[in-house]
Amino acid sequence: VPFVDSVYNPEETFGGSDGETTEECTARGADNVRTLGRGISAGDIENIALNYGRPVCRAKCVVSGSEIALILLTDRVDSNAFRLAAREITEKVSAAMPFYMRGALRVSGAEHVEVNITADITSDGRAYPQTIHSEIARRLEKYLDPVNGGDAGRGFEIGRYPGERDISALIL
Repeated sequence: VPFVDSVYNPEETFGGSDGETTEECTARGADNVRTLGRGISAGDIENIALNYGRPVCRAKCVVSGSEIALILLTDRVDSNAFRLAAREITEKVSAAMPFYMRGALRVSGAEHVEVNITADITSDGRAYPQTIHSEIARRLEKYLDPVNGGDAGRGFEIGRYPGERDISALIL
């Protein structure tokens, strides 16, 4: 900008996100065509929330009686960023829903579940115990990441817990 030497923002910012990939854009476009921006079914509501973009990584809509719960998993731990996203998504989803359904929508964040793993490991003697421990801890941390872990590196669906077989396979 001509004639501007610097800019100062006196308030701390939050939020922001990386640009979406071509794959993410293609999926979002297909969902937009399918739903036409209307939130009628649980799947429609999930797609509208996911189309908000990052920081929303997963959305799960659960309808129970007259209540509609929309659970969001974000790639941010910043509570301010989540509150802003939740408020904007609530407005966006509500506007896409039929009038009589709008008051039933409740948006919340996904709860993370702590996983404690205890394993007895026997070495064949070719590696130091600390090396084995470090490698197993690295594998588990990578796999259990709710956003980028799991089998395909795309995280876990909301409500899915890793099974004992999944964990055992990582340790072996």
